[in-house]
Amino acid sequence: MEAFPINDSAWYNAPQIHLEFRQGIFLKLLWIVIMISIGSWVFPAQRDGNILLQDDFRTRINRWSLTRTAKLTVDYSDGQLQMKIISPGNRIWSIPDTASQMSRYHLRVNVGILESSEDSAVGVIFNYQNDENFYLFEIEKQGNYDVQIIEDGEMHTLIEGSIEAARDYLFDMEVVDGEFTFSINDTELPVFEDDTFTKGVFGLFSRAGHGAIHAAFDDLLVVDIQQ
Repeated sequence: MEAFPINDSAWYNAPQIHLEFRQGIFLKLLWIVIMISIGSWVFPAQRDGNILLQDDFRTRINRWSLTRTAKLTVDYSDGQLQMKIISPGNRIWSIPDTASQMSRYHLRVNVGILESSEDSAVGVIFNYQNDENFYLFEIEKQGNYDVQIIEDGEMHTLIEGSIEAARDYLFDMEVVDGEFTFSINDTELPVFEDDTFTKGVFGLFSRAGHGAIHAAFDDLLVVDIQQ
């Protein structure tokens, strides 16, 4: 299948110390709890390590690769990174300019399918080397998923299966020196190992099947996994 990569590539009043001091502590604690709750809702909690990339796509700070042609579009819109493909059989991905080669990390991202044919797909590419060498983790609108390796432009399926179809998918993935763990909407998928590409960069992906697809990516979080 021909690839279409993108190359464009945060009180206290002394006379009333006893009452207001206690109230102040309570209000501060309440504020902390609220902020933690909001942060946990907007971005999934990190499991381990340091945050490598966190993006709600409201700004262009991570400089994702964008494109706009007659057949497909990748651009920031409505606080999301949106991908739209109107030509069947085409696929596209976007990589942030801030991405670097990594071998141990945990990635989570929400993907909404705004409109799509049943066999069109959304996903994540990882351990990307170049346009002809990387892994792909995708799921179709109808719930069929697979993980593939693209090596020298040849595509081979490593795992495949199906889950309950949905319009919104939460991708969760861990990459640890050639061992890969996945889940979609908290459904755990088979673990597999492959040492063809043990490190690389990551990106977001869409593919049009027999019809068009319009997908929106949001609330991306990537953290490193400590040894």
